[in-house]
Amino acid sequence: MFEKIKASFQFPNAFYDWSDYRMHVTELVCGGSSAKSDTLAVLGAGRCCDIDLSVLSERFRGITLIDTDEAAMREALH
Repeated sequence: MFEKIKASFQFPNAFYDWSDYRMHVTELVCGGSSAKSDTLAVLGAGRCCDIDLSVLSERFRGITLIDTDEAAMREALH
């Protein structure tokens, strides 16, 4: 049952289809500042299709991804 629920949260091509949304959300997380902050925790990270980890990794010294789907988070890192 859990696997079926997880599968319902997968959106094919989300990383490409959500590029404008991802840019906006990433800017919100950065808070308009270019100063490097300590850490960021992303709850419900999944595949991180709605945030740009490469931009955030330049802005934060450490990023912790938290999700029940470890495989999805590993995909996000690639």
